[in-house]
Amino acid sequence: MALLGKLEDYILKTRAEVIQNSGAKTAYELFEVDVADSAGVHTVSRVAEYGFDTFPDDVSVIRMECQWSASSRSLSINIRFENDNADVRIKYEGDGSREFVHGRCAEIREIIDRFKNLNRLYHPSRVIDGLLDLLSSLLLAAGVVLLIGRFSVSFGVPALSSALAIYTYNFIGRLKPYSAFDTVKNHRNEQVSTWFILGFFAFLLWGVLGRFVTKTFLGF
Repeated sequence: MALLGKLEDYILKTRAEVIQNSGAKTAYELFEVDVADSAGVHTVSRVAEYGFDTFPDDVSVIRMECQWSASSRSLSINIRFENDNADVRIKYEGDGSREFVHGRCAEIREIIDRFKNLNRLYHPSRVIDGLLDLLSSLLLAAGVVLLIGRFSVSFGVPALSSALAIYTYNFIGRLKPYSAFDTVKNHRNEQVSTWFILGFFAFLLWGVLGRFVTKTFLGF
């Protein structure tokens, strides 16, 4: 929600500057925010008018649109958030239009980047994701064979632990979507995934320390 507020402030400020610099009489202007979910599309003229602290859990698209036109000048700004994509489109008819569009797009992207989280770390490319799946399967198979056959416990346990780490990484990725709308469900998943990560590392740390203590002081 905070991101939309920042974008709204920036867009309205940009429109005001264009109107002031043009010196032309406004013929048409529009600013609205659309929130689409399973119930339909909720449209408001300001972010503050939305009336809720968070979005519905099933929100699918959020769009911001600003339009302004005069006799010989016009401005159009559209920002659309959907899945893991933020699409920014600006059209300006006036002096220095190319520089204006490139500059404003860069500034909007900069605002969006300030609100990015680290969830993208849990969503590698399809190639890397496929390699991780293959590696986890090989490690799991190797660990089971080594432990059941009692060939090498010292190699079997690390193999299984590595496979478990990859499975945990993939599971956390399901709880941490690449692009998360500000919903109750995503807040809850964020808390669960954080506790899951802490618990997993505590388990690994305890296993390493336990192995060190038993081997050092108990001899096995």
